[in-house]
Amino acid sequence: MIDGDQPGARTDDWVKATVAAVVATGAEKLTLGLVAHGAGKVWFDDVKFIRTGDAPQPPPPGPVRLEVLADKILNPCFQGFGGGYGDLHLWTGYARKLGVDQNDIALISGRMKAMRPHIARLWYGYEYEPEEGKFAPLSVPMTNLVNTIRLYKESGTDILLNAMGDYFAYPEWMKEPGSNSKLPAAAKREAMVRSYADAVRYLRRDLGLENVRYLSLFVEPGNDYHRPVPVGEYVRLHKLLDQRLRELGLREEVKVLGSFDCCGPAHGLDPWCEKVLQAGLLPYVDTIASHTYRHRNVRSLEPWIAARLNAIGKAGGSSPAKPLWITEFGYTNFLGNSTFENPAMDSYEYGLFAADFAVEALRDGASAVLIWCLAPVYYSDEIQQKASLWQHKDRGWEPRPPFYSWSLLCRYTRPGAQVLATRTEPVAADLRSAAIRNPSGELTVLVVNRCLRDIRLEVAVPANSGSRFREFLYSSETIPPPDRAMLKPRAEHVSQGEQSGKPTEVGPRNLQQERPFSVNIPRDSFLMLTEMAD
Repeated sequence: MIDGDQPGARTDDWVKATVAAVVATGAEKLTLGLVAHGAGKVWFDDVKFIRTGDAPQPPPPGPVRLEVLADKILNPCFQGFGGGYGDLHLWTGYARKLGVDQNDIALISGRMKAMRPHIARLWYGYEYEPEEGKFAPLSVPMTNLVNTIRLYKESGTDILLNAMGDYFAYPEWMKEPGSNSKLPAAAKREAMVRSYADAVRYLRRDLGLENVRYLSLFVEPGNDYHRPVPVGEYVRLHKLLDQRLRELGLREEVKVLGSFDCCGPAHGLDPWCEKVLQAGLLPYVDTIASHTYRHRNVRSLEPWIAARLNAIGKAGGSSPAKPLWITEFGYTNFLGNSTFENPAMDSYEYGLFAADFAVEALRDGASAVLIWCLAPVYYSDEIQQKASLWQHKDRGWEPRPPFYSWSLLCRYTRPGAQVLATRTEPVAADLRSAAIRNPSGELTVLVVNRCLRDIRLEVAVPANSGSRFREFLYSSETIPPPDRAMLKPRAEHVSQGEQSGKPTEVGPRNLQQERPFSVNIPRDSFLMLTEMAD
């Protein structure tokens, strides 16, 4: 489902509304729905379909050459794969009610250490200061939060601590009585920022949880057209957060994420986000974050990312560009389902989509990608998250199909990596690929085959790469693995020219310096080739 742009309220005259989409390969039908978001009377007229480009041609029969371009760096510092939300809720009264015990905690701990997500995004509801000036470091909510962060620290996972930023999530002392605002009471907003920074100081300094590395004040502050966070106030509160972190000596230790836009057209920028950038947010944040559930066809992701990168660059002027993170992504049909109840997560296709989305996001310049969502989350005794990478205890913690594809991405890439371009000969638009050179030098090649046939790949890696690549395959025949653990290597490939024993310096493209090998990738599958060891 793709929404058009949002022309806003009008009382007279006609307003043009447009929607742009990339039609999926093999599609035979396109449906247009005319929907008004809100109350009132709307007239639609002069609906037109305009084809703006030809469909990409499938590659001709025969092998396809896939070349890693070592001298073409798409992103000099990729910052990670992970999940939001990664709240584990293993140390709460509700968990005990469900029968969660030390064996369950050990199972999840082992799974995290094997999966190695780079970033986990956790809710924060100001549990450290439930009453103004009174701190509760040993309360059940804080104990659960601290134990969760510690478990992630053991897994090498950094934490993005995300304050919810809505009326129902604030402690009573911050609230405006009778208000449903996304902001606390006006007289308590500075205290909110102070309280948040103090909690970060407690976690990092008092408890040594240095993996709390990323912070955000709100989640989706513009997601409700009727009560968005005012642009000027949003910027002011981030300025206050920046100042408070500096006063505590924490500003160089943590990165602040801002925006978290989630609305607007699938091919353009959220108007609220654009206003915030223009209002001067960038000096007080290190990264801009965005969410999307509108790019099931990942070929349409490129203009969406480009619009955000362009807006960040324009707002920053001559300053170095700040990275874009996608901190939630996925899809639902939104017809009786939501991000909380997403039956698609139980499908093989969703796992393939997740890998496809990640590869396309890398190619288009995103610096981090977090799937919705990492672990089962429940917000009350009645509501449990059913859109996570694995089931809860009542289903034996069984991994869902996307767990296997997403685990490959986390396990065999590293933050700080270079993203390298690739190319195919002949051109194959539905064979998406990217390469990652990890900080220690190992190369990992990611390929998703959405072509309508199996492909024989002739993979050409730079001559200064290692000689042995292990092959992992997410396909309908390889998942779930018998032990319900991680996917195992399917094969090992030795690049040609290994006997020389002398790596060659990377320079302009030179066929003599490449080291090709062959591999098969079935239709509708995800292939990973990596030099990294377990």
